[in-house]
Amino acid sequence: MHVNLPNQSEREEILRLLIGQMRLDDETSIDEVCQTLANTTNNFSGADLAALVRAAAVRGLQEAVVKKLQEAEVKVNIRHF
Repeated sequence: MHVNLPNQSEREEILRLLIGQMRLDDETSIDEVCQTLANTTNNFSGADLAALVRAAAVRGLQEAVVKKLQEAEVKVNIRHF
């Protein structure tokens, strides 16, 4: 069974569903993100789009963790050895 790849408007709709579940910063518009990504992801399947969104979420999480670690005062004690 062959399933066609989504066209630009279908990719935008898929992205809107996937990104709609994420917390975006105040400077990020879901409309702008979805339109930009839909226009630049030709030949992406729905699974490819889901992987792209997951990767963005992981990168956001990594940035948050690094920021917290940089702000934290790290103290080493015996349990770390």
